[in-house]
Amino acid sequence: MAKNFYFVLIAGLLILPVDALSQSKPLTKAEITRLISGKTEVGRVVRPSGGDIGPKGTRYTIRYAANGTFRYSAGSRSGRGQWNIRDNALCRGFDGGRTSCRKIQRSGNGYVGVGFRSGSRRYTFQIR
Repeated sequence: MAKNFYFVLIAGLLILPVDALSQSKPLTKAEITRLISGKTEVGRVVRPSGGDIGPKGTRYTIRYAANGTFRYSAGSRSGRGQWNIRDNALCRGFDGGRTSCRKIQRSGNGYVGVGFRSGSRRYTFQIR
């Protein structure tokens, strides 16, 4: 019985790092474009910074058009913006304001936007 326990423990330790690495790899420009173009992002702000859609906890919806524009709603706010992809990061500017860029990574059943330089999670979302 002790042998089985140690086997399961060691097997689990070997699998965990591989799964964590697969989730942390940022999407490429082509993958991001396929993911969002013509689709709707539904998410929540985790750790806001300049140029984000709202404060921590803000729930939002963004509908991306293929021409690089989007419409959004976040709480009582709504508006338009522009998006593009630079250095494998999704860059968005809300209502003509400052553009901010985030690396996009898979996370469980959804995705996370990660700080371009800091690497910290900024928002979590799903695509519909």
